[in-house]
Amino acid sequence: MSRTLFSLVAVALALAAFAPGVRADLTPSDVERFIATITPFRSLASAHPRELEPVFAVIGRPLQSKSRQPFSAAVDRLRPSPAYDALSRAVAEGGFSSPEAWAVVADRVARAYATVHFRDQPEALARRIERARRAVENNPRLTPEDREALLGELTASAAVLDRFQAPPSDTDAVRPHMAALRSAFSEPR
Repeated sequence: MSRTLFSLVAVALALAAFAPGVRADLTPSDVERFIATITPFRSLASAHPRELEPVFAVIGRPLQSKSRQPFSAAVDRLRPSPAYDALSRAVAEGGFSSPEAWAVVADRVARAYATVHFRDQPEALARRIERARRAVENNPRLTPEDREALLGELTASAAVLDRFQAPPSDTDAVRPHMAALRSAFSEPR
C-alpha cells in the first residue's frame, strides 16, 4: 500500500513541476533523439557506475521520481565528475548540444510519457487510488492524524494528476513512441 501511495504522490509532484515554463513544442524528432541516446548512455555504466546511478534511477523509474525535473537534477549532480564529460560525448552523438539540453528533453519526454500512460489508463489509476484510500482507511496501525494526512495526500495527488498534464504537443510527439519508451525505461542497465 505505501509503495502505491508513494508512487502516486511522486508522479503527482513530478507532473506538477513541469507545468510552468514550457518551451517550444517537443517534436517527434526530439523524442527519437532521446530514445537513441538511451543505449549509449547505458554503455557508460561500466566506466562510471557510481556517478551515473542517479540518472539510471530516473531512467528505470521515470514515473516515480521525487525530483521536479528528474533528468535535469541528475545531470546537475554529475557536473563535477568525469561522468559529465562522458555523458556530454554520448548525448552529442544523439544530436544534443549538452547534457543539460538532453536533460530538458528527457524531462519533457518523461512527463509526456506519464501523461499518456495515465490518460490511457484512467480506470486503472482510479482503481489504484481507491485501493490505496481503502488501505489507509482500514489500516488499524495508523493514528487518526496519520490516516487524515495520508488521505489528504491521496486526494491532492489525484487532483494534481487531473490538473497538471503535459502539453498536447508533447503528448502528440510521444504517443507514437510509447512502446519504445516503455522498453527504454524498463530495460535493465
